[in-house]
Amino acid sequence: MTSQPRRRTSLDGQGVGWAVGAFVASLLIGLLVEPFRGTIGLENVVICYLLVVVAAAGIGGRAAGIVAAVSAALAYDFFLTTPYHTLVIDSLAQVITVTLLVATGIVVSIGGRVRRRSAAIAEAHADAIRLLHRVSEAAAAGGPVDRVTAEGLQRLLGARRVSILRRSPAGVAVTVDVGDTRPPLELE
Repeated sequence: MTSQPRRRTSLDGQGVGWAVGAFVASLLIGLLVEPFRGTIGLENVVICYLLVVVAAAGIGGRAAGIVAAVSAALAYDFFLTTPYHTLVIDSLAQVITVTLLVATGIVVSIGGRVRRRSAAIAEAHADAIRLLHRVSEAAAAGGPVDRVTAEGLQRLLGARRVSILRRSPAGVAVTVDVGDTRPPLELE
């Protein structure tokens, strides 16, 4: 039995929230640091932007991380590169910085996706192990192993119906149905 994590088919609000939060944070960093851009090291500002990108990507997901990376790069460009308050860059060093900021955000976003996928797979495996434990406990106690197995598989797989068919030691057919027990539709 393999247990694969169920893929989400709809978007949750967490990624959108982190994307919007990263956009707002990028603007705030630019606004707050702008008066001090002559005295504060721009490498320190880039680290602040990277923290926003890493947080958005790690928690909000890939799309939030990419939005954070692009908004951080645009805010950095607008507030901190010459000519100021434009999206034009007149220095190769600043072009490299903005490009690296976007590239780092994309790489972190991909890493966040891998981490979340690994966590989902680990949770699916833990669910399967918990089911095996419940089945083992039922067998040790002489309990309804087939029913425990069927109910656990239904939850684990998200199935509408689980049927277990087996022969008892006396040769009698034993059937346990869990879930939707109506007969399947006949398709002609």
